[in-house]
Amino acid sequence: MARSGVAGTRIAAILAPVLGAGIICIALWQWSVLSRHNTIQELQDLPVNSAVHLIGVVTYVDEPGGRFWIQDETGAIPISANPVQADVRAGQTISIDATKTTFYDRRKGPISVGLQEIRVHPTAAHVRMPQPFPVTLANFPTSEKNGIRVQMTAVVEDASLDGQGRAHLSIADGGPEVELIVAKPSSDYSSLINSRIRIVGLPEQERTPQGALVRNRIWAWSGQDLQIEEPAPQQSPLFSIRTLYSESHVGHGHRIRIRGRIAAATPDSILLEDRWGATECYLSVSHALKTGLPVEVAAFPSRNGLRIDLFHAHLIALSLEQIDDSSESSPIPQPLTNVHAVRDLRTSRAAEALPVDITGVVTYVDSQWRQFFFQDGTGGIYVKYSGDHPELAVGRRVTLTGITGAGDFAPVIVAPKIRFDGVAPLPDAVAVTQSRAAAGSLDSQYVSIEGVVHPMRVGEESNHTALTFDLLTAVGMIHVYTSPVFPDIDHARSLEDATVRIRGIFGTVFNSRRQLIGYQLLVETRSDIDVLEPAVPHPFGLEATPIGSLLHYSPNARSGHRVKVEGTVTLVAPDYLYLQDATDGVEVRGDTRSIQVGEVVDAIGYPTLVGRYSPVMTDATFRSAGRDGSIVRRWSRWSRCCRATKTPCW
Repeated sequence: MARSGVAGTRIAAILAPVLGAGIICIALWQWSVLSRHNTIQELQDLPVNSAVHLIGVVTYVDEPGGRFWIQDETGAIPISANPVQADVRAGQTISIDATKTTFYDRRKGPISVGLQEIRVHPTAAHVRMPQPFPVTLANFPTSEKNGIRVQMTAVVEDASLDGQGRAHLSIADGGPEVELIVAKPSSDYSSLINSRIRIVGLPEQERTPQGALVRNRIWAWSGQDLQIEEPAPQQSPLFSIRTLYSESHVGHGHRIRIRGRIAAATPDSILLEDRWGATECYLSVSHALKTGLPVEVAAFPSRNGLRIDLFHAHLIALSLEQIDDSSESSPIPQPLTNVHAVRDLRTSRAAEALPVDITGVVTYVDSQWRQFFFQDGTGGIYVKYSGDHPELAVGRRVTLTGITGAGDFAPVIVAPKIRFDGVAPLPDAVAVTQSRAAAGSLDSQYVSIEGVVHPMRVGEESNHTALTFDLLTAVGMIHVYTSPVFPDIDHARSLEDATVRIRGIFGTVFNSRRQLIGYQLLVETRSDIDVLEPAVPHPFGLEATPIGSLLHYSPNARSGHRVKVEGTVTLVAPDYLYLQDATDGVEVRGDTRSIQVGEVVDAIGYPTLVGRYSPVMTDATFRSAGRDGSIVRRWSRWSRCCRATKTPCW
């Protein structure tokens, strides 16, 4: 017994350092494996054509899309490789070798990083499945956070299965819908409709190259990622259009009921009117419905800015007696009868959805966003409407029966019933002054202002393609929006850099605290613009201004207009470059996709004091004039150094 105990002690004494050394070797080996890899966050800054080595955990496998997502401690990224051929599965830690082929674009997020020559390998390293962080649909993660696991709650508004067996759920929380896709569903989920569920999944926000939102989507792997938090209510509450707008959390995202008459109908939607106003209801199943029919609608409310629409609507016919408004529990106030009475309301009072009945003239119409401006003898106001009204036009005399809203800056009219009553003259255009603009008293008024037109752009919103441009005026830079009936960009180019007088609707730009931070102008047609001084027809024919003389006094300078500079490109980024001549260097902002370092270019643009220490040229256009070999050689040496040290070149 004693000898065996001594032997055991000797064996343990021999094995202990061996095991310790083995553990240390394994730890050092694993540390060396992990220390050689790039993090997903570092991937954003690596130069193009860099070799990439990633280690991460697979969080979602998208077989129909031919890709899968991985995440590490710094971020997430989709890998465009066939997940079946790569033999990957959710929860697995893998390593990836690839070559980076495109720059990172913050507007698009990690999906913008192109990877080629992708090789997927199993690895002994282990990355734990990251814990989801809580978000809401209202603060849906931006494109930079695409693919990072999140947790949220939402109400299910619709559910179906696709041809690949995946579940598609429409989810919302009183606002715009988001599509939820479950790769491995446990059922068809139709029983979840009108229930509030908790979701763990991967957010993906798609945006246009200009940064406009296209859609939000959530990817969940299996039924285990969905949990019922609140079952569907046994009965949906009854609302009127007025109570629809007066309650800040309408039905808390659940289905509601509303009664009224069908004022207009298409196979997919109806315009429903009650005594207070009108709202659009989008049908769950197409119907051929007659106008004037009294109905009850059961649907999900969705707040779209200042307007509330109803989605996934089911209808039942009623008698005329049944649509009498029984949802008003408080005394009904008398309707407001002029614009001044509405705009004079306190924010909290305007939010109570007070009734209005006002007659005036339409001063601006935007049918794409279903909004117009309206003016009577006491002032102008913004109106957000539902349904299609092709007869709406500037100069039409209308009577609005609707309700008040708090608006984002000043009180507004929402959900109106619109009655047309011929035509009326437009009000006299008020001249814009610095004091009146800063006071906010010109908001929604028909005005006149002079300035210099900066380059035209197509609208940045995916659902709004009208032209926009900036106007340099005596009160500062004003952003101008045109209506859908304004000429296209080719026919409007002649206005660029011209001095003009514009008539339109003056608006305010405000922050989340309802504070005025800038101005905007809404212009209906080309006839609302008078050219006071035409633009130079061939701006590249202008004499070049030395960069060192920008914003200096010159007896021949055209204040506020664009100038021409020429020089050698010393640095290029996606939306700006640096240009140098014999006198100085300058940052020039514009579309640089066709420009390379070392080129000699002409640039026409607007010198401003945006920069802290030197002028910056904005809204620039470029024309190549050759190459400077010395600059190219210096750039090549710098670029090679950047790739060798794995540091960004800018």
